[in-house]
Amino acid sequence: MTGREGWLQAGPNGTISVNFERILHTNIDNLWHLITDPGELDRWSPNFKFQAKLGGKYELWFEETPLGPPHIQGNIEAFQAPKLLQLGSIIFRLKATDAGCQLAFSDTLVFRPSMSKLEVALAVLAGWHRYLDLLEQALTEESVQRNMPEPDYSARAFAGRHLVS
Repeated sequence: MTGREGWLQAGPNGTISVNFERILHTNIDNLWHLITDPGELDRWSPNFKFQAKLGGKYELWFEETPLGPPHIQGNIEAFQAPKLLQLGSIIFRLKATDAGCQLAFSDTLVFRPSMSKLEVALAVLAGWHRYLDLLEQALTEESVQRNMPEPDYSARAFAGRHLVS
């Protein structure tokens, strides 16, 4: 699947992942730089902080100003410049193409008792869609519009919706 829209996919042991695949009009090295350089991450990401090396520590907050402990933290499980970065369940796969660079992104959903599976999936799809839009914006613009709204996935017919409905 390609395009701007995300989809859900069943994985091993009953897991469900959010996935996006986008063709970006830049070269693989430039995209890798935007994903791994701390200064570039500050422009578009949901407050990633990490040591850019295999086994390096990472922390992630899903708020503009990090308050309190990180929402997700751990060690980098894969770091193969300029093709693969895995921060826990968050995976960026890059592949050079004739049109530029293909970005395949995935994140495994973590369900909470306080929210339905559908609510979790909709929130994660919308959140990552927005951050990937900001990443695309960072490719062409000096500053990004971080106040960009998240798309509303609640009324969208996306692949894999049946997995959480």
